[in-house]
Amino acid sequence: GPLGAMAGGGNPLLALHAGGAAPDEDGPAQAASLVSDIAALFAPEARAAWPQEAGGDIQRPSGPARWLPRVRPSHAVPGELGLFMSGDCPAGRVAALYPGTVFDASDLGVMHRHVLPGNGYVVARRDGILLDGRPGPPSEQVFAMACARDLAKGRRVVTVAENPWAVGHRANHPPEGQLDNIRLAPLDLTAADVSRIGAEWLPNANFRLPADGDFALRTVVMVAKADIRHGEELLLDYRLTSDPEARPAWYSPVRR
Repeated sequence: GPLGAMAGGGNPLLALHAGGAAPDEDGPAQAASLVSDIAALFAPEARAAWPQEAGGDIQRPSGPARWLPRVRPSHAVPGELGLFMSGDCPAGRVAALYPGTVFDASDLGVMHRHVLPGNGYVVARRDGILLDGRPGPPSEQVFAMACARDLAKGRRVVTVAENPWAVGHRANHPPEGQLDNIRLAPLDLTAADVSRIGAEWLPNANFRLPADGDFALRTVVMVAKADIRHGEELLLDYRLTSDPEARPAWYSPVRR
C-alpha cells in the first residue's frame, strides 16, 4: 500500500493502509453530533474545569469537563506512553482528537519524500485524506509551516501542549486477547463548524489551502465504542494488513 513505510514497533503504529485499514464511515447526522460534542469540549466553562496535572495519578475532571484523555505510561505496551480516560466517557462521544497536518491523495509524492519514511503516525481515510500526527521532525516542521501560513491569515492553532484533547496519536493497539474501545471517525468541517468549535482548538492544519466551496478541514476524531470508565486505557485497533508476513512481530489482530 502507499503507506508501507512503518515504524519498527512500540507506540503507536498508526500508519494505516489506505485500503482496508481506514476510519469507519459515518453519516451527516453523526458528523453534526460530533461537531456539537467538540464545541462543548472547548466551551470556556469546560476549559476552566480541566485538571491542571503534569503526571502522577489521573484526576477526575470537575463540573462541565466530564471526561478528557490523559497521557501516561501505557499498560498495554510496557515502556511506551499510552492514553487513559480521566472521568467516564459514554459510548459514541468524542474521546480524543488526532493532531497533525492534513494531506490529500495528490500530496503523496511530497509525503513520500518528506514525511512517510519511518513514520508510524499516519492515518489514512478511505477517501484518500491523510493525517500525519508524528510528534517529531520533520513532521513537526511541516505542521509549523502550515500553522504559520494560517496565522498569517488570522487563524491561530493552539499548541498540543495547551490542548489536552490533541493526544489521539498516543493511543496504542490492544495487546493480544484484548479488545479496542475507541474507533476513528472521519469528520468534514465547514467554515461555520470551525468557527463554532473555535479554530484555535482544532489541532490540525491543511498542507494546502482548501479550494473555494470545499470543506474547511477534513480530519478524524476518536470516538468511544463503548462506555469508557475513569482510568481505563484507550485502545485503537490499528487494522494492519491481513498478510501475517507483512505485519510487525508485536502486532496481534483484534479477534471479535
